[in-house]
Amino acid sequence: MKEKEIDCNHCGHKFKAHINDIYALESKRIQIIAGLLFFIGTLMTIFVLEYILMITTNHYMVLIIGSLLIIPGLAYIIFDRQVYQRVSAFNRVKVRRE
Repeated sequence: MKEKEIDCNHCGHKFKAHINDIYALESKRIQIIAGLLFFIGTLMTIFVLEYILMITTNHYMVLIIGSLLIIPGLAYIIFDRQVYQRVSAFNRVKVRRE
């Protein structure tokens, strides 16, 4: 049989569940970390951009440095997509019931 014995962390109850009844959820911890990285990265980029804007007079340099604001957003999107792909891959696998 394709069953697994599970111990409930909340009530301590033990029960058997078929493998198809077990599913993964997205980790809130990783989403919080990705959000913090996005926030901190955006703040750091703005401070660096402000400093460079005071020094430089080249307009193209301002555009290049301004495009660096995209990096924290891309990091957040990559973290979020990886979590979604892992959960979706786990939940997609099913075993034939007997």
